[in-house]
Amino acid sequence: MVDVGDGLLPGEQVLWTGTPGRFKMSRAEAGFSVYLAVALVVVAAMLPLSLRTAGPTVALVVIIWCLTMATALALLAYLVVLRPASLKRETYQVTSLRVLVTSDLAGRRTWSAYLPQVMPVVDDRKDGATDLWLREPDQSWLARALVLYTRPFIFQWQSRQSSFPVLRALADARMAEQVIRDARQRMAEAGPDVPAAADPGLSVALPAAVRLEERERALWVGRPERVPWWFGLQDAWLSLFGLVWLAGACMIGVLAASTGGAWILVVLIPLAAVGGLYPAAGRLIHRRLRVLGSTYVLTDQRLIATWQLPAGEPVVTQSALGQLLPPELRGGSIFTSLARPLIIARGSALKTLAWPASTLGPPSLVGVGDPQAVRNVIAQAQLSAFSRSPAGPENAVGRG
Repeated sequence: MVDVGDGLLPGEQVLWTGTPGRFKMSRAEAGFSVYLAVALVVVAAMLPLSLRTAGPTVALVVIIWCLTMATALALLAYLVVLRPASLKRETYQVTSLRVLVTSDLAGRRTWSAYLPQVMPVVDDRKDGATDLWLREPDQSWLARALVLYTRPFIFQWQSRQSSFPVLRALADARMAEQVIRDARQRMAEAGPDVPAAADPGLSVALPAAVRLEERERALWVGRPERVPWWFGLQDAWLSLFGLVWLAGACMIGVLAASTGGAWILVVLIPLAAVGGLYPAAGRLIHRRLRVLGSTYVLTDQRLIATWQLPAGEPVVTQSALGQLLPPELRGGSIFTSLARPLIIARGSALKTLAWPASTLGPPSLVGVGDPQAVRNVIAQAQLSAFSRSPAGPENAVGRG
C-alpha cells in the first residue's frame, strides 16, 4: 500500500498511485554542482590569506568563512546526494478529492491540492522521460529553475507563495492526467462527496475582533493548547545562526575594546541585538506571546486567526476557504498555503521572523487539541464551499 501522507479525508478514495521513474541529472544541475565544488576549493584556499590581513576582525572573518563553506557544502550535498535520493522515494496519489505528493527529504511531509485547484499538463522531456505538471508549466528556464531549486524549502517552510510540485518521470503520466481530469469532471457535475466530519470537541467564545458577514456561520472556534518553541529544522537553524552571530559580535567587541577601539561598540551593540539576540531568542518569545493569545475561527466562508498582545490592538489574519490548499498537519499544528501565488509586500521580511504567528499570508493553527479532527472539519468546509459555487468547483477557487 502506498503512503497517503497525513491520512485520507473522510469519504476520500485513492484512484491512482505512482512513483518517479529513473533520475538523470540535467546539464544545468551538473554545471551548478561543478561550480559549487570549484567555489569550495577557492574559498578554502582564501582562508589563510584572509586571516593574515583580518587584524582585529579575525572572528568576523572566521564566521563569514564558516557560513559560506557550510552553505556551499549543503547546496552541493543536496544536488548530488539528497535530491536524487529524495526523488526516488517520493510517492504520488490521485484521490477522489485531491492530488498528493509525499516527500521524505526531512521526514515524511505531504503537499496536496484539491482537484478543482489543479490543471494537469503532460510534459515530454528531451531526455525521454515524461513529467506531469499540476499547473500549466512556464516554459522559461528561470521559472523552471525556481521550481527545481526552491521545492525542498517549500516542504519545510510555510510558504506564502504556493508552488505546485511536478510529478516527475512517470511511466504512466497520461493515465494519471486522464484520472485527474475524469475525477475533476465528476466533482464538477455531481459535487464532492462530503460526509460529516467528527466534532473536534473544541469550543470557545467568538472573539470580539471577528465580525461575521451576513449569512456567514461559525463552524468551529478554538485556542492553542501546547505551543512548541521551534517549528522544524530551519527554525532551529535560525536560532543557532543568531547565537553564532551574537558570539562573534561579542568577540569582536572584546578585541576592539582591548585595542582602544571601544567606539565601535556604538555600532556593534545594535547589530548584535538585531542580527543575533532577536533571531536567537527574541522572536521566539514574541511569537509565543502571539500564539498563546490567539483564537482560531472557522466559518463556512473563511479561516481566521486573531490575537492581541497585552499592550496592543487586536490583529486578524484570514483567508477565504476557496483560496487555500488543503490544510497540512505538522505535529499538533495545522498549516495552510495559498493556492495562487501572491507577491509579498516590500518590507515584510522582518515580520516573517515571527512565523507562524504572522500578519502575512494565510492563518496557521498552532497547538490545537485534536488537530486531525480540526483538519477534517476545515477540509469539509472547503469542499462544501466548492459544491456551493454556482459554476462548480472551479469557480470557488477564486472566491473571497
